[in-house]
Amino acid sequence: MSDFYRREDTDMGVYRRKAQYHETDQMGIIHHSNYVKWMEEARIDFMKELGFGYGEVEKRGIVSPVAEVSVSYKKPVLFDDVVEISVSVKKYSGVVLELAYEFFNVTRSEVCTEASSKHCFTRNGELVSLKKEIPELDVLFRSCVKGIEFEECCGDCLNNTGKETARRDPALREMLLATRREKEPLAAFCKKCRELGVPVYEMDLIAAGEEFYAAMKRSTNGGGENSPMLEGEDDFYELFFAGLE
Repeated sequence: MSDFYRREDTDMGVYRRKAQYHETDQMGIIHHSNYVKWMEEARIDFMKELGFGYGEVEKRGIVSPVAEVSVSYKKPVLFDDVVEISVSVKKYSGVVLELAYEFFNVTRSEVCTEASSKHCFTRNGELVSLKKEIPELDVLFRSCVKGIEFEECCGDCLNNTGKETARRDPALREMLLATRREKEPLAAFCKKCRELGVPVYEMDLIAAGEEFYAAMKRSTNGGGENSPMLEGEDDFYELFFAGLE
């Protein structure tokens, strides 16, 4: 049994699933690997509930690889337990999406698991901005971020540079874009950020990009040595401008 319904105490729907016998391990509890699969099921239905299914995204030639997954197991789930999975947008930059998941065991009336996943959007191996490629989905994701500013998911060193502010301020936007035309654009960008009061350094961006790339190589769908070589996912400078230009 699995379905999606709208719960009274939330604006969004909740994915409901019954734990199957084949999903249990030798200890009689649901094997930890199945939670990641359940996250994908809930994520797919979450997008359908938003009004823009993942199948429609793929029709546009865009895929959304998993770059990072984090799961905190709090209570075991047993065979035949009914679990509700709530999905919410934690952070969204237009290029990178981070989702949060809460697993609630209805049978035992307890939160059993909390998790998160981070995704980017690519076409033919290159990062793309949803604002440019699928503006209607961009609007839907932004509408899900409630009560907080849109996070710039390009590493902590860029979180406060105010990409949203730059979009609204033509002078600031042009000032940052002008660094692209410099002989050493990355150095010029970092210098301009520091002049604006944001301590960004070249090595910070490089280190953050390498960490993100390593996480993607370990990703659930397509990770490891055989994962596709994407262009730009290890470059937070390019990630920033992909959402700004």
